[in-house]
Amino acid sequence: MTKIYKVLLLSIILTFSFSIALSQEASDSLDVIAMPDSLVIQAILDSLDNLENQKDIIDYEAYKDLFNKIDSYKTNSREDFQFDSPNANIYSAQDHYFASESNNFIVRKNGFTELSNTQASYMKLQHYNRFYKQTHSAGIYSLEKEYYQLPVTILEAVSGLGDYDLGTAYFAIKKNHFRNKYNLDARMNFLKANLYYGEELASNSSVNLLAPLYEDIKLEVAYNSVSYEGPFTKLLPAFRISEAIFEENSQSFSGLVKSKYFDFGIKYSSEEYRKIMPEILKQNTSQFILGKEYSSEDFRLKTSYEFFLKDENFYSQELNSLSSDINHLLYAELDYRKSTFFTENRLLLSEPYQVNSSSKLGYSFNDDIRLYLQTDFSKSRKKTNLFPDNPEWTALITDHTYLNENSYLALGSSYHDSTFYLQGNIGLADIEFENISLDSREEYSALKSELEASIKHKYNKYSINYNTKLKGYYELDGYDMMLTPALIMTNSLDIARDVGYNNYVKAGLSHHYGASYYGFEDNFLVSYQDTSLLDAYIGFQITRLFELRTSFKNILNRDIIYGYKNIPQSVIVTVSWNFIN
Repeated sequence: MTKIYKVLLLSIILTFSFSIALSQEASDSLDVIAMPDSLVIQAILDSLDNLENQKDIIDYEAYKDLFNKIDSYKTNSREDFQFDSPNANIYSAQDHYFASESNNFIVRKNGFTELSNTQASYMKLQHYNRFYKQTHSAGIYSLEKEYYQLPVTILEAVSGLGDYDLGTAYFAIKKNHFRNKYNLDARMNFLKANLYYGEELASNSSVNLLAPLYEDIKLEVAYNSVSYEGPFTKLLPAFRISEAIFEENSQSFSGLVKSKYFDFGIKYSSEEYRKIMPEILKQNTSQFILGKEYSSEDFRLKTSYEFFLKDENFYSQELNSLSSDINHLLYAELDYRKSTFFTENRLLLSEPYQVNSSSKLGYSFNDDIRLYLQTDFSKSRKKTNLFPDNPEWTALITDHTYLNENSYLALGSSYHDSTFYLQGNIGLADIEFENISLDSREEYSALKSELEASIKHKYNKYSINYNTKLKGYYELDGYDMMLTPALIMTNSLDIARDVGYNNYVKAGLSHHYGASYYGFEDNFLVSYQDTSLLDAYIGFQITRLFELRTSFKNILNRDIIYGYKNIPQSVIVTVSWNFIN
């Protein structure tokens, strides 16, 4: 038995042993002898005698409530378990993502709009998933910094090891309150993830800083770096020239000044892609942004204008996403809520021409029940020559297709209380499918339905959390769905038992299903088989700072996911640890 399997076997045995032990009632040896209230109060008063000013008292209050807040500052999506990205149908394994080609969307990071590159846009979420908080609206994903507000330093470490050299190592430091200066937020992240079965290796890092300059003026600085080696299947169809491993090296630096009257920022990004074309593909972009956000109790308006200067030897075009040849871009968000009426609006316009918009108009019957009308629209102009400096490279492209769901009108409702959440809509979608290489286009209509529900319930010492998501298309014109499954459904169940003193035993199941669909490979129509994946995990949490988990991936041993090679049945052991100073 190899060394890695010995480690995995020992980790599984330890996990189950600890789980069984912790699931029993806490023994007398764990009892904490409580001090009389009078002694506690006296100890607090004694400690306050040495405090110099009111800020120190605020520090004390923050320390007292620290462990009630610490959960909100843990890394996003640290579970690495569920298909948990809204509308993207992403499957993750040790910080590596798998998704269908239809899962392309516009990404905004650190307040700047990201241009397309050689890969599908879900790869941006893979590279930055643990670094940023994700929000989704109208086909636009926003990756925003989640500023750290506590006065103590937090270090976070996540490491994992699994079959087929599945491995991950993540480190983050979060710091505020430098030399008695408040509102100075610094965060550094580093991630290294291996997936040698799929021949993938990633090394990503980021540094974020928020600093007050003068009164209402703040400076946000961000640096990101990505070094990645992956299979050709992670490239957009137009760049799958050879079945080889490609390499990405990219860096970006941005500075954003926020004032009372306007926001102004500059971003520079440099990207290189090797082993795709005969020469290195390069994309260097200087980006300028001017914008402002206005808000009141009922109203919020966020607007921005972006100008791009580029030096590149290729254009990039994704399904339903933003082309890389953009020169000017306008973006706006408008939210309004008054009494029982609410509206949410998103609009993106660019030159060359591209529009992406979403509007939601609704009525709240009470705090729990809402009824709304939603409309989405997107339209873009695509280029056939992706290589302006090397037109002969266009002959190397064997396939370039895209699916543009250019309009969607839906009626939906939602219900939410402390234990149950339900949101669903059904509407009419006009879908445009195009194959540029074959110079062919098809248009058809479909009924589109989306449903999301969750139940959270506590019974004695048990906490149960069930989630389900469904997205489906029904073709009204008799066409077969292209490039996207007609039905995608995800179900997950998590159970945790409280064994006292913030210790928990946890277990869960997650199942994902994607219907078969048609795609193009080398200009030939191919059918991708159904996707059905089952995962499970068991683990335990010691206080709010330490967690050990054993995950069982791809229990059904499916070879293919969305038409690509999937990871085999795998066992992954992951440790998450937070340090407070």
